[in-house]
Amino acid sequence: MSASQHKSLFDINQCRAKMYGASELVDCLVPAQAYFCGHSLSFGFACFCKHPKRAQFVERTAKSRSSANALSVDTTNDHDFYDSGELNELGPRS
Repeated sequence: MSASQHKSLFDINQCRAKMYGASELVDCLVPAQAYFCGHSLSFGFACFCKHPKRAQFVERTAKSRSSANALSVDTTNDHDFYDSGELNELGPRS
């Protein structure tokens, strides 16, 4: 697939991100988009956002999560759940 085809599959309106811990890193929450984005940085199982507008993505994601929480919708993603150390259907995380 050519670079122009990758670029046409990327939709900046789907980007969602959050700050990664207390660092300046921004965690991409849409890995399918990260594959087509020229500003993503894969590191192990994480994908970090280096897009110039990443602060806007973080803000937009926080706003959408807070409005979803106001409607009592569970917005926890699998990444957050498993990192919390809580149990899943298979038992505790080792």
